[in-house]
Amino acid sequence: MSDDAHREIDRGYRMPRDLPEGWNPKEVLLVQLSADYDDGRVIFSASDVYPYPEDATTESPPDIKQFSRRIARDGFPNPGELPNPRPSESKYGPLDIVVDKPCYIVVCLNTDIRWRFRSSGPAITTKKDYGKDNCYLKHLNPEGAPLSDHGPGNSDICQVVYFAVTRRGYRERQGFNFHLDLLQNDSGTPQVIEIKLDPDVPDDGGGFPMLDWTSPYEP
Repeated sequence: MSDDAHREIDRGYRMPRDLPEGWNPKEVLLVQLSADYDDGRVIFSASDVYPYPEDATTESPPDIKQFSRRIARDGFPNPGELPNPRPSESKYGPLDIVVDKPCYIVVCLNTDIRWRFRSSGPAITTKKDYGKDNCYLKHLNPEGAPLSDHGPGNSDICQVVYFAVTRRGYRERQGFNFHLDLLQNDSGTPQVIEIKLDPDVPDDGGGFPMLDWTSPYEP
């Protein structure tokens, strides 16, 4: 089976490695995953989604490689450094990431928590085979250097990834899995606990096609 084939991994599917020919993103979305304890339970959540640039109609998005490298190296920005968040009325759950145009999504982990994206495979898989609707998943180490397309190795720490969202249908919801390692230290012995989170990345109502970004989409 080729590298680009959708292989099922822990009931998820690997994203295609390549971008669609002629694809042109309109923005970069930044989101942080975090976790809190509530009455003995761990509650996972995603932050507000922060768009770069704030006005995608008049400004160009930042270079994804430079932007993601800076986030990996310097960490999630302080509140005063962030743009206004994207309205979240369309979120169905605490982990949903709402998109409304072709974009890159940069996902970073809260570094106050001892965790990383899973070292034994890709950080994110899809629940179904969506083709190139989502693709080009990249993993970065803490210095911002790229890691393997197949996921970080056992000795790599990865807390920032990004991928491309190239298409959504009208009010379409697409399911994802985030694959994480919780790093524990039980009586001085390091332990790794693998977990899987399942957010959705829905469209906000308008839908958008994969390639033609010059004309407005009419559902």
